[in-house]
Amino acid sequence: MTGNTPPEASDLLNNGLPPMPATVSSATQNAVVAAMQPQIGLRPKNIAEFISMLSADEPEEKLSPAVRSKSSYDAENEET
Repeated sequence: MTGNTPPEASDLLNNGLPPMPATVSSATQNAVVAAMQPQIGLRPKNIAEFISMLSADEPEEKLSPAVRSKSSYDAENEET
């Protein structure tokens, strides 16, 4: 999708996923974020679940902040 190798697990925990291209749908972004969860129990259970996520609009708030894109997490938690 981005042409880059996914980050290492330690980078995901420390920095989150790098931003995805704006052309990637929110459903696809959420499916990728879910699949990249460090905790196995938070990942899609099988390929059928992952595929169904591609057409769903799952709220990002259900996903661990550890792997959400740093920019979306930081924007959500900015002090005003």
